Amino acid sequence: ILANINRNVLVADISAYKASLNAGGIIFLSGFLTTDVELISNVYNQAGFQLLSSSVEGDWNCLVFKL
Repeated sequence: ILANINRNVLVADISAYKASLNAGGIIFLSGFLTTDVELISNVYNQAGFQLLSSSVEGDWNCLVFKL
């Protein structure tokens, strides 16, 4: 899954993303600011996702998780 949306949507729709992925599936999250990285990472980790990588360009971030 590739979700290039703001923090509020990425957090609110986590259940839909999780239901759409098979075990081992990958989700790319982007479109959010550096200040949102910790919150998003915590929410996805608590939901059972494992952070694989992160990148930043200016103030914009991308997190890659595996279910």
